[in-house]
Amino acid sequence: MKILVISNLYPPEFLGGYELGCAQMVLALRAAGHEVRVLTSLSAPAADHDEHDVQRILELPPIYSRDRMHSASADVQQYFQLLAYAVNPANVGALGQAIIDFEPEVAYLWNLLGLGGLAVLALLDHQGIPWVWHIMDIIPRQLAGFGTTGPELSREFGRQFPGRYVACSAHVLGEVRAGGLDLGDDVYLIPNWIHGDPPAPRTEFFGGGELRLLTASGMLCEPKGTHILIEMASRLRDRGFANFSIDIYGHEEDSRFRTMVFEHGVQDTVRLKGSRSHPELLELYSSYDVFAFPTWSREPSAFAPLEAAAAGCVPLFSDGCGNAEWMIDGVDCLKAPRTAEGFAQRVEQLLVGEVDLPGLGRRAQAVAWREFHICRAAAKVEAILAGAVGHGKAPRGHPGEFFALAKFAEGLIQALLQEA
Repeated sequence: MKILVISNLYPPEFLGGYELGCAQMVLALRAAGHEVRVLTSLSAPAADHDEHDVQRILELPPIYSRDRMHSASADVQQYFQLLAYAVNPANVGALGQAIIDFEPEVAYLWNLLGLGGLAVLALLDHQGIPWVWHIMDIIPRQLAGFGTTGPELSREFGRQFPGRYVACSAHVLGEVRAGGLDLGDDVYLIPNWIHGDPPAPRTEFFGGGELRLLTASGMLCEPKGTHILIEMASRLRDRGFANFSIDIYGHEEDSRFRTMVFEHGVQDTVRLKGSRSHPELLELYSSYDVFAFPTWSREPSAFAPLEAAAAGCVPLFSDGCGNAEWMIDGVDCLKAPRTAEGFAQRVEQLLVGEVDLPGLGRRAQAVAWREFHICRAAAKVEAILAGAVGHGKAPRGHPGEFFALAKFAEGLIQALLQEA
């Protein structure tokens, strides 16, 4: 198949697992013999291996830069949002040219936020190109709820933009549908994955010395539960436990969590370790006992707990997040209510020997490599893409014609925003 992948970011530029997962799936599809071209933004310099297979030619307004958005006037913010959610004529033109040059049989969509996602969908429909959208966040709901068009577009979304959807959890799928979107019947659940070759089974586990915990995210923040881990450490210390440590990996946007560590008096137990590259984190997991992840209920399904499990590092995550539907508490993971007390109780059980952590670690590692390897996910995605190919339609015109329509739509929506 000739597959056109569209993603707002692509490694080496990434925000988290969404973009890394996209790159891993691209490699898996190429390894299966498919011709895959990636269309992404020019927010990162070209990598050495890009060549013609990764085209970094799309525009991405600064919607992910909090400082730039806050410093912009209200009108400029609205314009950035218009380009990000609805229509960016330059991206329509670039996508149209890519369609002419590459002649894809199917489009494989990832995060469209920032690219003028509604116009991307409209152009693919205009050209009769079938598409499959991999959902690892509520992006369809965000696009459909843009500006003043929200309720009407949400109700019409499935009819206006017919396609196939792959979701990483029923959890995120439910959140998308809660916005009023009818995604149709072609919706598939495929869990996130690990990749690479399995190491030798882990043999060294916590046996009563120091229990080593870690967590990792792109940025230290409340949604990922950084504050919960600091409060958890304080509770365990107050109960007399001292044989544990928590290393927190991720970018510190400000000093609030470092201040919190000192306010709770746990600076000897909780260590803020800064950012690490993805390969560095993969190497680190095998030297820890538990991956603690008190993420918020909106978590679609994170890659990091699976990657930790693949190294025999037992994932302990919130019982209401997307990851919780794919693993079994007490069998290949641990789950806890998303509170400092909930996580403290589970860690206390480990410290006093009430939980067979070595058994959990061995099962977690075996399950991760058996059930969650990318080869299983890629085979399912390949079949869904192949099924979509047979449902393409005749184009309604030349891609270049859509550029003029995109310019008109940009002006129309901008006028609507000004009136609102």
